[in-house]
Amino acid sequence: MRHALGRFPLFVGVLILLVAVAGCTSGGGGPASTSDLDVDALIRRYIERSIARDSQGLADMFTETAKWTDPTGTQDSSRAKMKDLFDMMFDVVIDIYAMEATNVRSTVSGDDATVQFTGKQDVENAFLGRVQSEVDTTWQLKRIAGQWYIAHAQTTNISSF
Repeated sequence: MRHALGRFPLFVGVLILLVAVAGCTSGGGGPASTSDLDVDALIRRYIERSIARDSQGLADMFTETAKWTDPTGTQDSSRAKMKDLFDMMFDVVIDIYAMEATNVRSTVSGDDATVQFTGKQDVENAFLGRVQSEVDTTWQLKRIAGQWYIAHAQTTNISSF
């Protein structure tokens, strides 16, 4: 666990992204588009992999080199590094009591898309105890060989209550 503590600020961002999305219920995919982007299916896949504690499956949803932005800054993360971060998160998350995402919206332009949502979570964390928080999340997506990947995940406006 010492390794997880050394990267705690980034780790919190991963935890919030995972948990916020895991409860996502879409209010619609945003503006009508002829794109093959199915926001609900993308979120559902993320949920299924989260519940299954499938770190590799979650990491595979990202481009090979993706940007990660949280309140500590922005960094480039390989899929291997993303898998390590999810593994750490699964070592720390004890229980998930409730989660939801609202205000899901998306825009698509060719092979690029943006998905935004506000997530609320209520979790038991080995370091922090029971934590309730809200976060705004934005995913910048890229379509590669016909499949959508998260190229940049950003969390902002994290608040606990």
